Order: sequence, then C-alpha cells, then structure tokens
Amino acid sequence: MVVDTWNNREQHRSVIASILAEIQERAASFSSFSLVYVKRGANWLAHLCAQHASRYRVDCTWGPQPPPLLRQSLHQFDCNPYD
Repeated sequence: MVVDTWNNREQHRSVIASILAEIQERAASFSSFSLVYVKRGANWLAHLCAQHASRYRVDCTWGPQPPPLLRQSLHQFDCNPYD
C-alpha cells in the first residue's frame, strides 16, 4: 500500500500528502531513491536492526554490503531485490 501510494502521490490529497512531499524533497538530494515492496516476513529484520542498535547504543550504517548481522537473513528470505 505504501509503495502504491508513493507511485501515485501526485493524485493523493490525503493526510499523508504532506509527508509524501517531504520525502520527495529529501529524496532529491540522493543520487537515487526508490521504494520497493518487501515481504511481510522480512519485517523481523528491521526489528533485529533496532534491537542491535538499542542494545549496543550505537548508530549503524553500512556501504554497498549489509553487515554480517543481516547478510545471511537477507539471502534466506530473498528480501534484497538488487542481488
């Protein structure tokens, strides 16, 4: 639903229209930006990242490859459309 809303954002006059506009404005500063659908089963990976950051009280970023914490799980659940 979020991806569909984003793809049709020019037609939306809903409460989230201002949020979509802000996302579009911020996305313009990136060399590329896309929203893609991820299977519901992959939501636990976001939870795993949040737990890790909370437990160690660190900000985590990574470059072209995901960290070892996520690499195996990403391949297992086929949630990375760019592989």
